[in-house]
Amino acid sequence: MATIGRRAAVAEVGHGIRLSGTPAWLAWLGLHVVTLLGSRNKASVMINWTWHYISWGKGPRVILGG
Repeated sequence: MATIGRRAAVAEVGHGIRLSGTPAWLAWLGLHVVTLLGSRNKASVMINWTWHYISWGKGPRVILGG
């Protein structure tokens, strides 16, 4: 799975099924929410993602290396 941008992603799931675009993006979102521990964390992330999606906000960015 890889996200490319807003509602744009690619994913290859079991048995060679390939997704692209909005279905792959939704699968990526769903997978990441499901793997979070605790319902409070899941709710917090969903509220945060929804707000940033609606308001076109920029999420936190991680820079690795130096």
